[in-house]
Amino acid sequence: MGAKIADYKSLIDNLKTEAVQDGDAYLECSAKELMGKLNEGNATLITCCSAMRQCMLSGDEMIVAPTGKKNVSTKMKIRYYLNDLETRESAYVPKKRGRKTGSTLKKTPGLKRNPKTGKMEAKFNKAYMTQSLQNWLDKKKLSYEELEDAYLVDTPEGKWLIEVDYEKRGKKQTFNSKMYSLIKRMDPDIAKYSILMESKISSKQEWKQLSDYMKSRLHISLIFVNHQGKVKEYR
Repeated sequence: MGAKIADYKSLIDNLKTEAVQDGDAYLECSAKELMGKLNEGNATLITCCSAMRQCMLSGDEMIVAPTGKKNVSTKMKIRYYLNDLETRESAYVPKKRGRKTGSTLKKTPGLKRNPKTGKMEAKFNKAYMTQSLQNWLDKKKLSYEELEDAYLVDTPEGKWLIEVDYEKRGKKQTFNSKMYSLIKRMDPDIAKYSILMESKISSKQEWKQLSDYMKSRLHISLIFVNHQGKVKEYR
């Protein structure tokens, strides 16, 4: 079992204390160094990087920022300044964006009017999918961090990683390849995994063909969004 966010935060706090006692002006930590102190090789990179961000105070610097879809990297490095540790405000703000009060579905990004029916329908592009998911999470009063093509959600049961599948140019992924991509991303410190995708009968049928035991054992679910922006989770 890998280290939790609280373990990383405690480690960083202890390293700050030691650095202050040594008379240092700042402490620099990389994700690789912190993981080496706590995990003995266990894959907890998402957890580590999230904890590092949560420990940042105003004035601290991201020396090496992660790149790529997951927004995490073993090379990620932060400089924590050691002055006024008790009075400086936290620099970490979870990304939580929802529709503004008074907005309507027609203002949701990615909607278009069907010329035949006159109804508003979705393009299921990235803007539409992420906005629909954010609205749904906001209604559930869940805080979250937006990664590239994914969301890391805080729940009472632990971290919940939701991958966002949206319309892209080029060859489309099959349902099985989407599931395999999710399984490859699994981390022992993530409690639950899901894929957000367009609501299709074919996808629902393929989901039903998977064994309930496998879904329960891997803690995975599917989240569908329809043309009206309605979001529903299938376990």
